[in-house]
Amino acid sequence: RSLFPEATPQPSSVIAGKQWGTGRPASAFELLDHAVLPPSGIGSNNWVVAGSRTVTGAPLLANDPHLLGQVPSLWFEMHLSAPGIDVSGVTLPMAAGIEIGHNDRVAWGFTATSGDTQDLYLEKLDPTGTAALYQGRWEPLTVHPEAIPVRGRTEPVVLEVRETRHGPLIDSYMVGSALPEVMEGQVTHTYALRWVAHDHGVSPGTLHRMAIARDCAEMREALRDWHSPGLNMVYADVDGNIAYQCTGLYPIRRRGDGTVPVPGWTDEYEWERFIPFDDLPWALNPADGFLATANQKIHDDSYPYLIGKDFMPPFRARRIAQLITATERHSQESFAAMQSDTVSLPARRILPHLLQVEPLDERQKEALSRLADWDGDLRADSAAAAIYEVWCKHIAAAVLLPRMGHELYEHYYARRQWSISFQYEVLPNLLELPTAAWFGADGTASRDEVLRTALDGALDELGARLGDDMADWAWGSIHRVRLAAGLAMMPGYEELFTAGEAAWGGDEQTICQGMYEPGSGGYDVVVVPSWRQIIDLSDLDASIGTHTVGQSGNPASPHFKDLFPLWSTGQYHPLPFTRPAVDAATESRLDLLPG
Repeated sequence: RSLFPEATPQPSSVIAGKQWGTGRPASAFELLDHAVLPPSGIGSNNWVVAGSRTVTGAPLLANDPHLLGQVPSLWFEMHLSAPGIDVSGVTLPMAAGIEIGHNDRVAWGFTATSGDTQDLYLEKLDPTGTAALYQGRWEPLTVHPEAIPVRGRTEPVVLEVRETRHGPLIDSYMVGSALPEVMEGQVTHTYALRWVAHDHGVSPGTLHRMAIARDCAEMREALRDWHSPGLNMVYADVDGNIAYQCTGLYPIRRRGDGTVPVPGWTDEYEWERFIPFDDLPWALNPADGFLATANQKIHDDSYPYLIGKDFMPPFRARRIAQLITATERHSQESFAAMQSDTVSLPARRILPHLLQVEPLDERQKEALSRLADWDGDLRADSAAAAIYEVWCKHIAAAVLLPRMGHELYEHYYARRQWSISFQYEVLPNLLELPTAAWFGADGTASRDEVLRTALDGALDELGARLGDDMADWAWGSIHRVRLAAGLAMMPGYEELFTAGEAAWGGDEQTICQGMYEPGSGGYDVVVVPSWRQIIDLSDLDASIGTHTVGQSGNPASPHFKDLFPLWSTGQYHPLPFTRPAVDAATESRLDLLPG
């Protein structure tokens, strides 16, 4: 409970939606054989403000999905125009429509809800391993042979996937984001995974209905069939409306809350049904004039259903709300500055406890002096930001390793694939209430001894990396983003397949995403803002955006990496939408004609 604190609801200005309907069941949905799933989100930001808060008097909408940095870019900018459809934004190369963007009347953006749509069931198998116990009877397992062609082999490799009534049996798992590693032989019990996405997805028809939506009611109807993954949509239209809608299927469990594995041999923990679409959180034209989501808890404690208990920390959402309310009238420029913001609210909470430490020597005194003058902004050129981040990593090792051992430390902190919750949610509590369970003895004296030792380790590391003069230190010197294709690992091909490298600010809990993996051996950025858009509902041709590297995946193309200089410096390119604007911006044209 100490290491996995439950998220708390946010003030009403940050909660995305507090309205829910009458419980009318969602419409029937027949999953198409080739339904397209959007990428699983690592995190994201989106927000929208009403015209009462903008210089134009019309809504502005911003979105930046946070995903693993990769080359080619995951997203592909696309404008689809045909009879009855005119929609622009970004799509996945294999998708049948625009996933984030706008048409001539409405605009939208997505973040992950962080809802719990997966459960593990502990299963009892018979001695032959071919049947699972359920309600006192042995049910035969379903076996799916998966034939995987492998180059150099005449016959495919056949992998047998065994399933119980709850889902496939799990025999391995992954750790790490920078260099994911499959852990074989580590699952010592028989678990089956039940997952909404195993049976439900998003059909191309859903993307089409979104593309042709003319108002908020039509967009909500289109989203009824967005079943998995669960996402937060913010919405705006040319009539001045702003809205929020939670999407996805979330199970209503007969018993339990989905946080730990449950017995699979009884019906006590089955899924009864899903939360009805009309009961999912939503909001329309809130009095505050804005809506924002950043993977935080999206409802208050009066909400009658359980969406999940593993929401992301609320700090990005809080910072977005701070910046929205700090400016009377927003513009494209103020939104762009927000998307590049690197102020850390967790740092501002943790810092006072770190500054209470009495330094042991002049080196520690200088480091603490730099932190005392610091405002919590993790700018790429900040020495204090470097000291803070590296010190936090050494604190984590000092506190967790002796109590967890190496393997659990790697899984929980060093190579965790989701939020590094220790630094942002757990550490502040441990520093405020120092106990023997974490620091060896009760009280601030034992806490400060651990902190001083960790500070020495951090300063040793920074000195070895950046030299002894703290004036030369900068967070961006060790916290760098490098976007390269897999073929860049081949000797002699590094430059050809590398799209760009730059110093980067922020961390996982700043608006400008800069998640790194503490156990990867460095601080290189792993998760990035994969697409940034600012949609101007007063003039859609004035909208701006950019993704990470370029439209082309061919290193010989001039468009392989031409977006990186814009993206890496917080700049954008125009997003022309009307036909005259598109024609004026056209560089080349390719017509595909029937023979």
